[in-house]
Amino acid sequence: MSWKQKAAAKKVMWFILLWFGSVLSLFIASSLIKLLMSMAGLHT
Repeated sequence: MSWKQKAAAKKVMWFILLWFGSVLSLFIASSLIKLLMSMAGLHT
C-alpha cells in the first residue's frame, strides 16, 4: 500500500470515527433529555 493510500485510509477512518462519535453523543443527549422530561413529570 502506498503512502497516499495510507493517508486516504486514515482520513476515512477519522471521518467514520467523528461521524460515529457525533451520532452517539446526539443519541445520549436525546436520551438524557427524555429521561429528565419524564422525571419532571412531562411525558413526550
